[in-house]
Amino acid sequence: MNRVLFEKLSEPLFNRLSELFSRTLVTATDKFNTELAEKFGDFRIDACEIVGGTSRVPAIKRLVKSIFGVKPTTTLNADEAVARGCALQCAMLSPTFKVARQMQIIDYAPFQIDFRYWHQSSYGQEPESKSVRSLFSRGHALPFTKQISINCQSLPIIAAFDYVNDSNQIVPIGEYKIYSTQNIQINKNQLKLKVRLDNNGIVVIYSASVTIEASSPKKNSNNSENQVEDIEMNNEQNSSQTMETEEPQPSTEPNENSNNTEAADHKDPKEGKKPKKPKATSVELQIEPLWIRGKLLDSDLQKYKEIELNLILADKNCKEKMDAKNALEEYIYEWRDKLEAGGYDPFVENNEKQSFLIQLQTEEQWLYDQEDSGVVHSKSVYEEKLNKMRDSFSAAILKRKREFETRPSLLEQLGQRLQQSRKMIETAEEVERDSIKKLETETELKQKWFDESCGVFQSTPTTCNPSITCDQIKQQTDSLDSIIRQIVNDRNRRNEEKRRQAEAAKQPPPQQNAEPQQQQQQHNNDKVYQNSESPHMEVDDEIHPTI
Repeated sequence: MNRVLFEKLSEPLFNRLSELFSRTLVTATDKFNTELAEKFGDFRIDACEIVGGTSRVPAIKRLVKSIFGVKPTTTLNADEAVARGCALQCAMLSPTFKVARQMQIIDYAPFQIDFRYWHQSSYGQEPESKSVRSLFSRGHALPFTKQISINCQSLPIIAAFDYVNDSNQIVPIGEYKIYSTQNIQINKNQLKLKVRLDNNGIVVIYSASVTIEASSPKKNSNNSENQVEDIEMNNEQNSSQTMETEEPQPSTEPNENSNNTEAADHKDPKEGKKPKKPKATSVELQIEPLWIRGKLLDSDLQKYKEIELNLILADKNCKEKMDAKNALEEYIYEWRDKLEAGGYDPFVENNEKQSFLIQLQTEEQWLYDQEDSGVVHSKSVYEEKLNKMRDSFSAAILKRKREFETRPSLLEQLGQRLQQSRKMIETAEEVERDSIKKLETETELKQKWFDESCGVFQSTPTTCNPSITCDQIKQQTDSLDSIIRQIVNDRNRRNEEKRRQAEAAKQPPPQQNAEPQQQQQQHNNDKVYQNSESPHMEVDDEIHPTI
């Protein structure tokens, strides 16, 4: 396969791409000249980016350059472009982020969508159906809502939607049944349908109503039964998206109110009062979707939701089974390696070790047999086997090892508390008679228990379960520590009171008559000033006798 042969075989695809590029260029040019030419000037293409893998072949690049007049670039990665677009759209929709530039994303309908309807009595007879071409044109912005007004002769009616594909083939996309639960008479009354092209590109009828008048006025013969009226009903705009809306065309007919006014001005005085217009009421109709392409009915959707929930439950049960099976298998491998390595030999007897190994081998062979036969048991079966081996062997071995490793530190803490209590007894004060007596009693009891426990530990082998556990040692330490802490707190409190009394005794007594002392001090200062001033004046008189 060479490039010449490849391009020759792919020539039909390249021709389709050429038609697509040309049609896109014409559409963009027309839209630009209609809407943006006055603001931006002449239409031009600045850049063209190719995103993808097989679309980057040289033949497509030549097509792009020949049709659009610019050399295509391939600077974007497809996955990266999708990720950037998703991140941008999320930021635009999020209330907590603000996009710096005024950007918008407008989705559009990829195909032309037509509308047709017929009465149910003539269901299946295609010639009797009435159609409206291009209800939503190709490239129409979505989501969008339109209102259709038709002359209805009877109910129920069937409304259908079709789209035209690239090969100009009409493909049905949905049918709706419109009826009324009330007993109403309809004779060429106006039927209004609100048709929605939603975010997913699915056309749905979500509102239908009929206007009933007391006496139906005569219809203008020029009016068509297939009249279509577009109304601006885009109610899904937000701060980050601006959807296209079709503005209703201004009516060229004279204003009805002005006609009435002119008629009233030129009314013949012989005529009586102008007859009142008959009252009209709007009746909401029922809409039943018969089928919609790409959208499930509510009953089918609920059925599939139940199936999905059952599958989720089945997956959960399967995962629990496999987790329990894997836990049992891991337990077997782990403990077999530990026992064979000899790390737990000081805490397990030889016969118990052999029994444990035999049990592990038996369960391992059972797992292999069940796996070969394709049998998966329930979660409780695997958990039962695991808990049985754990309770019979591994739990006791781990307890002995843990007790042996933790016991020395706890015994050391108890011995330190006994030494601390003896020192406190030696330094006891008279006010501590009751608490010290209690401490002496507890110290004797704890010392006796400590000596007996040490003897038990020395005589009990590590392969047997200890009769005195680490929790009991900790309880003895905590009970003695609470009494010591109470005595220490009492001593600290008494020392603090003595310190405060000593500081209070060192301070001078407060001055009771401060004001007389201030007056006496001021009087002394005046006397000093007078005594120092008199000699100075005498010297001045002697030096300057004439003054």
